[in-house]
Amino acid sequence: MKVFLSIGTNIGNRLENLRQAVVAIKSVLSNVRTSIVYETKALLPDGGDIAWDMPYYNMAVRGETTLSPQLLLESIKRIEASMGRKAGAKKWAPRVIDIDILLYDNQIINQENLAIPHPEMLKRGFVMLPLSMISGATFHPIANKTIEQLLHEMPKEQLAFIKTISLETRVMGVVNLSHDSFSLDGVTSISMAVNKVMDHVCNGASIIDFGPTSTRPGANISNCIDIDFIYHAMHESSAMIKSKNLSASFSIDTSDLRIIKAIQDVPHLRMINDVSGGSDEIFKVVRDMNLEYVLMHSLSVPPTSCKVLDFCDDIADILLKWLEIKLLDLQKYDISAKSIFFDPGVGFGKSMLQSWQICQNIEKIAAKAKILIGASRKSFFGYISKEEKSALDMHTAILCSVTQADIVRVHNVEAAMKALVTRDLVKAV
Repeated sequence: MKVFLSIGTNIGNRLENLRQAVVAIKSVLSNVRTSIVYETKALLPDGGDIAWDMPYYNMAVRGETTLSPQLLLESIKRIEASMGRKAGAKKWAPRVIDIDILLYDNQIINQENLAIPHPEMLKRGFVMLPLSMISGATFHPIANKTIEQLLHEMPKEQLAFIKTISLETRVMGVVNLSHDSFSLDGVTSISMAVNKVMDHVCNGASIIDFGPTSTRPGANISNCIDIDFIYHAMHESSAMIKSKNLSASFSIDTSDLRIIKAIQDVPHLRMINDVSGGSDEIFKVVRDMNLEYVLMHSLSVPPTSCKVLDFCDDIADILLKWLEIKLLDLQKYDISAKSIFFDPGVGFGKSMLQSWQICQNIEKIAAKAKILIGASRKSFFGYISKEEKSALDMHTAILCSVTQADIVRVHNVEAAMKALVTRDLVKAV
């Protein structure tokens, strides 16, 4: 039977809540397809508690099941409970996850604990918008019209939303804390750092990558570290995210153990982004702090055009052989493969053409590891453009949308998210 579900969340890390729910749903449904994510205002009754007015992330899921409607409902309730939703909560209260059955084939069900089609779906744009992307020619069995037609007939005011977000690809927004940033966007005050973090989060970034040192060619890394500034920038940003009831995780772009030790108590810290290629000391820290880890291939930090990979027919094979050795090293420290992302190091120890060849072969590399691509404002775009670095964000966004990566690291989150959402919409049905 073909089934359509809606998922919503407005507590905690909303994107990760949705991802966790989709993973769980895939254990119940087969042939699962997902919509993009819509952020919408909370639906509250007149006189509702103002503290409940927190925006929702909403999406739709299509799949197939052999379960009866009642057994499917029971499975959904177990998923909600496993994610922390409490039974008996008030109807309009915020929730970590809310999963509803919208349609079950063409059946009409009216039971005490289950009504299908969902009785409120035709009044809710936040349900109909994502549903329409994956519903195809599906009919609503009571209205006897397709979802597409019903959406077209809805009043525009019911279709309001704040923004759209890609669930498939995590966007990592860059915040350079060095005054010597190669991308010329380093922040010079705590308030500038907090504002940039909030801009990234509000545009859909689920990870913020703090860069405490410059990795531009020729940079003197040891002379540009201000640990006190790094510490306060991250802590103030964390406090601001919490105060706004928003969510994001933090990454620190360093292999410097002094910096990692200084910021280890930052509440949102979840990842180390290591451009050095890894070391026993870093692997121990990742294990002991239970962090996600980005392992980047590089021949030197900072990079130099004089030191690049050997020119050969298959650059992917070189990277995969290096990765295989590193993964064996990580296994010795009991670091789960689920926590590891491989950054092939576009622009680090590669010629311009080699960097493009990596992008062309990401699918082959992705078969062996989860991938982070950090191409934003890199000099290899000089192969196709002579624009200033900040003008390369459109090129970066397009590359993000066509490259198979689990995480894309960018300076312009808004542009990247627009490209990713457009890709997801084209692929949705």
